[in-house]
Amino acid sequence: MRVRILDTSKRGDVRKFIQLPFDLYKNCKNWCPPFRSELKNLMNKTKFPLYQHSEADFLLAEDKGQVLGRIAIHYPKPYSEFKGKEVAFFNFFDVVQDAEVSRQLLDSALAWCNQRKINLVKGPTSFTRSAGKGMMVEGFENKAPMGVNYNFPYYGKFIEAAGFKKRVDYVSGILDTEKDDIDPRVHIIAEKLQSRGKFEVVNFDSKEEMRQYIPDIYRINVEAFEDAPEFVPYTLEEFTAMAEDLLSVLVPGLPKIIKAGDEVIGFVIAYPDLGDGLRKAKGRMFPFGWIHLLRAKRTTTNLIFNGIGIIPKYQGSGANAVLYSELNKIREEYPRFKTADNLQVADYNFRSFKDMSSVGTKWGITHRVYEKVLS
Repeated sequence: MRVRILDTSKRGDVRKFIQLPFDLYKNCKNWCPPFRSELKNLMNKTKFPLYQHSEADFLLAEDKGQVLGRIAIHYPKPYSEFKGKEVAFFNFFDVVQDAEVSRQLLDSALAWCNQRKINLVKGPTSFTRSAGKGMMVEGFENKAPMGVNYNFPYYGKFIEAAGFKKRVDYVSGILDTEKDDIDPRVHIIAEKLQSRGKFEVVNFDSKEEMRQYIPDIYRINVEAFEDAPEFVPYTLEEFTAMAEDLLSVLVPGLPKIIKAGDEVIGFVIAYPDLGDGLRKAKGRMFPFGWIHLLRAKRTTTNLIFNGIGIIPKYQGSGANAVLYSELNKIREEYPRFKTADNLQVADYNFRSFKDMSSVGTKWGITHRVYEKVLS
């Protein structure tokens, strides 16, 4: 067996890296495949914005032509400068149930880090703002929604055997949208504030309208989360590339913007769960995958909330009441959605956890980001 760094300019290498989880999880009904095209774009070192300032490599473990494991390792230079220490992220860790394969794969990734004098390795951590974080350690019985990592239970044991320790857990849960579990006072406060003109809710009729707010949402992400322990700085260009991918699944009317006067101060990003369509399409848009995705977009009864934020200076001013009231109103405006996934609230984010619990979220899915200090 050998572990090698891929040449991402070669189609065959890219294809092997992308294909492995499709082979591993072919009989797993709970795994949700990614869009193959998104990972292919991420691996394009001549075009993807990440490589304008950072490094990343993609590794495969192979034996006699068979792919046994994969991992990507990423040196995000802006994040390292932001934190004042050399940090690397790993992601896309997939491996057969063989401890020796896992050991060699992880050792190769750590050797890559040592060559760059990196002090700390964290992961699984996405290389882009929108992708899911962490390795699943709880909730394996649940069907993964679109964009959320699903892995076999043995993955965590392999990572811990390599000396990685817990850094942070991200908790997800399911909301029954047919029930109004929100405190009625929240609706009353929200209605009063809007009637007085303090806050305004903006809905969208087209994706072009949503596209115009990308710089505002980028700014809110920075202002709302830059003090969070796991905040990763992204350029506007990277954020825009992520937003353009997200626009392909957004439905006008579901995302909402909160304004105070002319200032955009908050947002709710909601979209239909296309997970079942992705499973049938096997992660491919073409030649016929788009049919499954379009059908899922029209028929899914599950909604995803994957981006909710208010800039700090408006938190506690009633803006949160407006935001969560609007989030809850979606159940009335779109009755076909029976459930919703609230995705990946960090275990240190007590405010969001409390707020999302107050609207009826039932938690039970945990993804863990690990870390290892290198000598």
